[in-house]
Amino acid sequence: SVLYKKTQDGRTKRRISVNFDWEKLQAQYSNFDERAEPISIVPGSFDPLSVFYSLRPFQLKEGEELKAAVTDGKKCIVGKAKVIRREKIKVRDTVYDTFLVEPDLEQLVGIFEKFKNAKFQIWVTADGASIPVRVKSEIFVGSFVAELVSFTRPPQ
Repeated sequence: SVLYKKTQDGRTKRRISVNFDWEKLQAQYSNFDERAEPISIVPGSFDPLSVFYSLRPFQLKEGEELKAAVTDGKKCIVGKAKVIRREKIKVRDTVYDTFLVEPDLEQLVGIFEKFKNAKFQIWVTADGASIPVRVKSEIFVGSFVAELVSFTRPPQ
């Protein structure tokens, strides 16, 4: 990560950015250009979105616990996730051989801490590329499912 940005509209508006300084091993959070003090990060830390890529170097196996450093610019934690099982799922017209991975939400704040039974699940391909093909979450306001949409690029 070099820069992470998040825009939130609605009742609470936010324009969050997290700048990474790898030479100093620091990340700095800002919201509407109001900057917080930089925090220390560990080498290889991921932002909240790029942490999906942290699965890629692992040879996933059922029951395995995965760990990766992740920061939102306010704190840097070691995020954990567990490989629950290998399963075939159908997304649109394609069947994928996947691993179901569930991140540990215990250390997360925000929307996940407000619901004791919050769940976040990611199905990634079992072909070694660990491409996310489905993401599912249950939180206090409802649930969502996001699925991979493939398309053919037009000739250039």
